[in-house]
Amino acid sequence: MKKAMCIVLAAVLAACADTNRSYVYEHATCFTYDDFPEEKKLAGRSWEVDSVMLLPTRLQLFDTLLAVLTPQEKEILHFVDLKTGKRVASHLSIGQGPGEVLYPGLVNTSEKVRVADLMSSSVLTYEIPDFLHGQLEHPEKIALSRRTSGDIRMLGDNYIAPSYRDDFLFYVFDSSGNVVDSIGQYPEWKESVTAMERRAMYEFSFTTNRQDRIAVCYNWTSLIDILDEKGHLCRRLQGPLNFTSLFKESRNGRVVGARSVRGNRWDAYVISADCGDEFWVTYSGKSEEDADYGNGIRDILSFGWDGALHTHYQLDKSISSFAVDKAGRKIYAICDQPDVHLEEFVNH
Repeated sequence: MKKAMCIVLAAVLAACADTNRSYVYEHATCFTYDDFPEEKKLAGRSWEVDSVMLLPTRLQLFDTLLAVLTPQEKEILHFVDLKTGKRVASHLSIGQGPGEVLYPGLVNTSEKVRVADLMSSSVLTYEIPDFLHGQLEHPEKIALSRRTSGDIRMLGDNYIAPSYRDDFLFYVFDSSGNVVDSIGQYPEWKESVTAMERRAMYEFSFTTNRQDRIAVCYNWTSLIDILDEKGHLCRRLQGPLNFTSLFKESRNGRVVGARSVRGNRWDAYVISADCGDEFWVTYSGKSEEDADYGNGIRDILSFGWDGALHTHYQLDKSISSFAVDKAGRKIYAICDQPDVHLEEFVNH
């Protein structure tokens, strides 16, 4: 009897996994790797800065300066000259006092330095010359009127951040930090799921074109939703592999969470970045049970803001955060092979 039950369970899980890899979402345009008009294989090389930076976590480009976040150092935000590899500024630290943040992030701007404190849902803004010269005494500081759960981005003159709510994806804040809108909807799964399960299934990273488009890149489901500034769906892309990871709600006393269903979880889109008339995003496609699951992510996909497929980049090393120098035709990335360092990929 026990053996029979195991066989039935295995059959159910196999059928479930097959369904999860064949379901097509409403309004979705499906695509594969073969549909990209361009494929490039890029070899990286270690990018040497004039002094060692400990465990960088995030990168962002400011014209010819690369901003590097290193939360474990005494000074956590560094600017490096791309032409010389020299560090030209190092400022801010972890804490709650002046010139300090608890959990740093970078808002996607290039004309000013906007540092988000993701713990307190606030933003510090500096003029670039002031930051470079260490004039940090009087930054513009705003506190968002709602707690947020992820990166903070620009949307026109407003800020946008994930809400971690059941009924919409984002809060939109004005330049004073007040909520002016709540936008975006989760995709509809074919079966009934709890609110906690839905949030887990459709956890996402996102970026904006800084004006009127939002790219929502789902972490565990092979979907990208491109929204307008009001949160309306403009384009839905499904691929290049087709899967939807499943999660089941679990309770431990008063703590409610959601755990992935064994054999039914894959990694999809991870880190996204706006790059002018494009957005780029790292993509895995691996199951947590794959033998090479721990080898990291080596694929970056680029898309137009209209949803057009542009380029599939295949890197020879796994990366986490990245920044794109389109003028210099280079990708700067954080690589952990053999240890955490900055890597440069030349985009010929």
